[in-house]
Amino acid sequence: MAIEVRQNQDSLDEANRINRAASLRTAVEHFNDFRMSLASSEELSDIWSKGKAGRELSAAEAQRFESVCQTVLWTYVMMHEQYRLLDQEAHLQGPLISIRRDLQNPAIRSCWENRVKQDVRNWGYHYFLEA
Repeated sequence: MAIEVRQNQDSLDEANRINRAASLRTAVEHFNDFRMSLASSEELSDIWSKGKAGRELSAAEAQRFESVCQTVLWTYVMMHEQYRLLDQEAHLQGPLISIRRDLQNPAIRSCWENRVKQDVRNWGYHYFLEA
């Protein structure tokens, strides 16, 4: 009986690991799709560039910039979380390095401080905030 329970637990652990790996793959694909949308949409690329440069944006442009910015920042959080759950220590620093680089930009920092950071805390991703 104990062997059977252990085998069942091992099977559940493996299924969870596979699901987390699939979630990471989805997050990476999402981020790649985002990058491709910037590359293929001149309008969105212009909004992203103007927003990062601190240039004036219309209300609609400001909303799109905030949405894109939040997507980028949340992608870093989710990638870090998936690497953590998969025990992939070698990859944990990647999202942290990227977000620290991006937070050097005042517009992205504002998006983080005023929109994303509290949500990250509220949703329980304290590992990312503490890293």
